[in-house]
Amino acid sequence: MAKTKPQQTLKTSISCAGVGVHTGAMVNMTFHPAAPNTGIVFRRTDLDPSAGGGADICALASSVGDTQLGTTICASGEFADKATVSTIEHVMAALAGCEIDNIIIDVDAPEVPVMDGSSAPFVRLIECAGVEQQGAPRRYIRILRPIEISGDKKLARLEPYDGQAFEFEIDFATPAIGQQAVAIELGSDCFKKDISEARTFGFVEDVEALRSIGLARGSSLDNTVAIQNDEILDEDGLR
Repeated sequence: MAKTKPQQTLKTSISCAGVGVHTGAMVNMTFHPAAPNTGIVFRRTDLDPSAGGGADICALASSVGDTQLGTTICASGEFADKATVSTIEHVMAALAGCEIDNIIIDVDAPEVPVMDGSSAPFVRLIECAGVEQQGAPRRYIRILRPIEISGDKKLARLEPYDGQAFEFEIDFATPAIGQQAVAIELGSDCFKKDISEARTFGFVEDVEALRSIGLARGSSLDNTVAIQNDEILDEDGLR
């Protein structure tokens, strides 16, 4: 087994702003350094303290409250139905890819900013803030036996391995996406170079229905790859 690495946080605080892809609201977000063993914690700064403002929302599987076209995490206890943060996938991916263990993330809305629809802007924020090693060893989850979940033509499987290797495959009827697969082992700069620029894609024919239920209200060609009649509408195409 590889030698345990030290935990890491940011050297300084850094902020960004953007629209929420589902709410359509403007969002301000700030990354702050955090002490060892803090983990990844989101904090809703827009809520009154009596309504859960400042409540810590830990980015743990046990905090997940909804997964409809995004991941929503909820505060525990009396604030569980008041303090939530959604669409955290790209932020979480950037933190994992940059090996950030401890961080407090202030956000003044119920959704993080979508930026350009990828993890890359958050990777750049982390790089601008700088990464600092801490005096505590990193903790790992080690997979001891295969674990598999499947259903509705979807499958996820974890297997024991001395490292972090990933294999993904998607298959869409539209030739604009088609069947794609990638196998990759995470290492130094691998996430930034090979994964972080990948963007969310969606279908124009779904937009009206999504907006009628309060989703995709902030989506645009600036933050989503749009597909219509088997064609990609964005000038930059896929990446």
